[in-house]
Amino acid sequence: MDLPVELARKYEEMAREQQGNERADPKPPKEKQAVESPVFKVSNHHTDNCGPAPAVDGDEAGKYYGYFANQFGEQAVFVYDYETDEASVRMGDIGWHDVHRVVEGRVEGVILNESEAAWIHACLLATAKRH
Repeated sequence: MDLPVELARKYEEMAREQQGNERADPKPPKEKQAVESPVFKVSNHHTDNCGPAPAVDGDEAGKYYGYFANQFGEQAVFVYDYETDEASVRMGDIGWHDVHRVVEGRVEGVILNESEAAWIHACLLATAKRH
């Protein structure tokens, strides 16, 4: 699967426009209060020699986080920084300590399998510029 990022973002933009025509912009009611319990929690499944897993604070402003575990249980964390417009990935099986940049839909220095590549593309779609 090798869908160029710009094409993927264009499809995402077209889908948002179509959805906007089909329904009103959903906004949460003001009277509802956010609950501070975690939405998602997962443990590190890798051995100690992979290094400590990154601590992820999904409430950090200006960042998007994505989590993935492939069919072998190998975990990965995607981070997109809206301020710098940069994306990176950390993968447990190749060492949590290494941060790999995501450039034009590819993870530098890493060969991804099909499901991992699809996940990266999904993360990039989720971080597409909002109009």
